[in-house]
Amino acid sequence: MANDVEPAPGIIFPAVLGIVQNAEHPAAARLLIHFMMGDDSAEGGPGFAPFYVAGDYATRTDITPHPDAISLNEFRAWPIDPARSLTIRQDVADLILTLQ
Repeated sequence: MANDVEPAPGIIFPAVLGIVQNAEHPAAARLLIHFMMGDDSAEGGPGFAPFYVAGDYATRTDITPHPDAISLNEFRAWPIDPARSLTIRQDVADLILTLQ
């Protein structure tokens, strides 16, 4: 990880797993989400394996950080506040359209 990049090496943002309204198979969606959140092992097991890489950080505190990861306390990336970002979402979308 290139943690010394200026002004920041990237952004930190939450990933969300959800079930859409009127999903055809909501019970299957719940099972998938449960699987992807990981099992009781230190690394989260096979469901969490795609996310158990340096640079991805589990929201669960019982999953051991990846051995190649920089601790979140030392990681200089900018955090994203989803609630605050929502208030400017349309402005950002409009800006992106003008850049294309």
